[in-house]
Amino acid sequence: MLGIVLVFGISSCQKENQEKLPGAEEIAQEDAFMEQMINAISDQVEKVTVAEVEAAYPTTSMLKASSTDIIYPSRSVEYPNAPQKWPRIITVDYGKENITVDVRRFEEVQMRGKVIIEKTAPYLEEGSVRTLSFDGFYFNDLHVGGEKVYTNEGENDKGNLVYSWVVDIKVTTPDHFWKKRKVRKERELIEGRETKDWKDNEFLISGYVRGSNSEKWKYNRTITVPLYRYTSYKYPVSGVVEVQNSNREFTIDYGDGTMDDIATITRSDGTSKEITLGRKKSQ
Repeated sequence: MLGIVLVFGISSCQKENQEKLPGAEEIAQEDAFMEQMINAISDQVEKVTVAEVEAAYPTTSMLKASSTDIIYPSRSVEYPNAPQKWPRIITVDYGKENITVDVRRFEEVQMRGKVIIEKTAPYLEEGSVRTLSFDGFYFNDLHVGGEKVYTNEGENDKGNLVYSWVVDIKVTTPDHFWKKRKVRKERELIEGRETKDWKDNEFLISGYVRGSNSEKWKYNRTITVPLYRYTSYKYPVSGVVEVQNSNREFTIDYGDGTMDDIATITRSDGTSKEITLGRKKSQ
């Protein structure tokens, strides 16, 4: 996976205990990958559970993965006795061995372990909360721990639904390099509310990210101009993010609304550079 090489390609030649100070492009690419991965896991889980978890009384069932004869992922639902319908806890089990699953934003993904989703009410109901957590879960052999909490905050003064999004995730490679990401965001649903097709949803996103890793460096990422995102596309199409770490400050401008993978980094000295998101940094 090209993105994974990008995120975790830390040189083994670094001197022991020397702090790694990543460049602006590296931070931008790492942040993009982490967000894609978290969204991809959530989307895949929703894809295999949505038909049952929104029903009145879901039942345990199995889904066969196209790439294996083993019947995974399996999904089970715990819910209260009638007439109560909520809350409910959904467990999606990808098994003890990797299986290939269909995930948006990635060409091919291997998953194993369990994802647990606790839902207090239907997705569109004000006040509903969805908490996603992990049990021995791996995404392309990266161990994923932590949780994501998604809350329907109701309508804003424009009449648009707003969701708060709180993420506290730790990702660890097989050689024990880890990266943490803490997210506090709000997503305003500005298009697609009236349809059942998630592909036409469009959001404005505000908030911040705090990142760190086992090489002892940290960065803060604050959205200064709301990010415009299509659910069907993996990158923001517009908006500006300000990034700060121990040795630099810069902004990332995602463009004028065109659906592409181009962003512009502008450093504190005024110099700018276009980058292609999802690709390795030029040597």
